[in-house]
Amino acid sequence: MSRVQVLQLPLLKVNQIGSITESILSARLSLTNEWGVVVSHRSGKTEYDLIADLVVGFIIDQIKAGVCYRSASRYIFNQLLRVQEELDSDTIYAGLKYHNPQA
Repeated sequence: MSRVQVLQLPLLKVNQIGSITESILSARLSLTNEWGVVVSHRSGKTEYDLIADLVVGFIIDQIKAGVCYRSASRYIFNQLLRVQEELDSDTIYAGLKYHNPQA
């Protein structure tokens, strides 16, 4: 017997959805329905680090930010580090426990 699995995980691209408000509403809708959310940066060269704040603010598990040697991605990763520094001990890096909380 074959088993069909469905993935319900929207890729939230803030620059393509219309506005920050619409992005927030989309994230809330997904999280309310117990879907995961992946927040993605704008494709191309931009120094837009707001998505790092959205990911942390909504406690979103995943971010698609590209490779860290590109300046656009580096802005996002640096913002995540600044947020972690500001929150100090209130932040936890899931690491290996991300997919398996029992690990």
